[in-house]
Amino acid sequence: MPQVLTRDFGLLDCDQCLELDFPNGLPGFELEKRFALVQKDGLAPMLLLQSLRTTGVCFLTLPVLAVDSEYQIGMTDEDRRIVGLMASSEFSLGNFLSLVILSATGPNNRITANLLAPVVVNLHTNVAVQAVRCDFRYSHQHPLQLEARHMNSGHVEANRCS
Repeated sequence: MPQVLTRDFGLLDCDQCLELDFPNGLPGFELEKRFALVQKDGLAPMLLLQSLRTTGVCFLTLPVLAVDSEYQIGMTDEDRRIVGLMASSEFSLGNFLSLVILSATGPNNRITANLLAPVVVNLHTNVAVQAVRCDFRYSHQHPLQLEARHMNSGHVEANRCS
């Protein structure tokens, strides 16, 4: 059984994980190009996005629609090319997973979700990108209020950065 080493959870069995390739890395973590998306008992619906290069780089994520049921993804043409998303209608076919990265902010460690830059995963190729929006429609510190009935990815909205 494959395993992945994490700083915070030790060695995890990876029978429920997906190895992802981020060709450009993540913003701020450009050298981190390979991650495991790990489902850990007791954390569902959260998933760990664990770097396979650096054990100390791990992000907690949630499906975007668990955070905002009306969410619409905005991707640049380059991000769409990287994950192989040519037409907006392709996104709704279940070929893609969209996740938000969670963080703790402020003096009370309030949990927020980064809706400004979701992670988009092509589930057929396991290629992923953190799709940073060109606009400010969503916040990178959206207060977390789970909408548990929505656990799939959202709609794609074409966005071009100039």
